[in-house]
Amino acid sequence: MTSNNIIDSDEDDFGTRPPFFNGEKYYIWKHRMQIFVQGTDFDAWKALEHGPFVPIHIVDGFTKPKPKSEWTNDDKKKVHPDSRAKHLISCALCNDEFSNVMYCETAQKCGILCEIFMRELVK
Repeated sequence: MTSNNIIDSDEDDFGTRPPFFNGEKYYIWKHRMQIFVQGTDFDAWKALEHGPFVPIHIVDGFTKPKPKSEWTNDDKKKVHPDSRAKHLISCALCNDEFSNVMYCETAQKCGILCEIFMRELVK
């Protein structure tokens, strides 16, 4: 039985899960994903656009990343939006597409690689 109610539709269930990308119509998915991530967690969107917060030490005037074992609770809160964005992206991709980005360390790198792979397919 088909439903005319968009909320019940598997294709447009944007309220609880990200729009699914199966390798087709990338630019439509990209726009829907932008809306979904911004609506879910705007800080995650900022991490996706601008890169993650990286906890650092300043030693002798030079900065270096802190080891995870030294992160404070505040550091963890600031890093969380990138993890959230990576989670949202990974839930939105089919296995074939996920295999292209699964080793990315940041959400921003996932987004960049998605864009690169889609540009290659369009050629």
